Amino acid sequence: MNKLKNIWAFILLFSAVIFTSCTVEPYEGPMPSSGDSTNNGGNGNSSTTDYWPSAINNQWVFSLNGVNQAPLKMVSVDVIGGNSYYTFNSQSNGGASQVTRLRKSNGDYYLKSEDVIVAAQGGMPGSTSTGTERILLKDYLAVGGTWTADYVQTTTYTDPIYPVVTTDFNIVSTILEKGSTLNVNGQTFNDVIKVKVVQNITFSGQSSVSTSYYWYAKNVGPIKIETTSGTTTYIQDLVSYILN
Repeated sequence: MNKLKNIWAFILLFSAVIFTSCTVEPYEGPMPSSGDSTNNGGNGNSSTTDYWPSAINNQWVFSLNGVNQAPLKMVSVDVIGGNSYYTFNSQSNGGASQVTRLRKSNGDYYLKSEDVIVAAQGGMPGSTSTGTERILLKDYLAVGGTWTADYVQTTTYTDPIYPVVTTDFNIVSTILEKGSTLNVNGQTFNDVIKVKVVQNITFSGQSSVSTSYYWYAKNVGPIKIETTSGTTTYIQDLVSYILN
């Protein structure tokens, strides 16, 4: 069970952009064709802005509860299923590793997370948890606009004595603010979108809920993520960035 929690933690913070492992639940979801639905709050699907600039060697450095993390860097452009993705440098933590990719289409920002692979350690077998693709942001929605995702994730262990684990996810994202201003690490960012994400997880008949808030600044990208799971809150702040 502890091993499974570590896998979930890794997935959550990949989706929360910082890509590091903590004892919180995961956060991911499918493409719209796999179950996303949208209430656009009165706006059409069109966008002339950019809330996550994409170019090779673009880089963001975040802190997690005050501790700087490894840089998040776009290292290549890859075509998968006819879509072009900007691929981030592979991230690893606590024996787990994962590759993530970003693509944008008409104001929808997709994060594609490949399978999470965890090496065997501490008497526990290795495992693989299925990757997914989800929408992080719909920058054209009005305040109050929402989108949802429902999916099932599976985890398979290298030792067949361990059964395949399935986990059900329900995720609801809501635009809370647009055009706001936020100060992060002494720097003021304008034209910020704030998104609330509520994630419900069901595993072995038990349910848990985590709530995250994401802030995206125009022409910069994600600048802050705050996630609360149970009684613990994780704050991830942008420390520096390089855009090309």
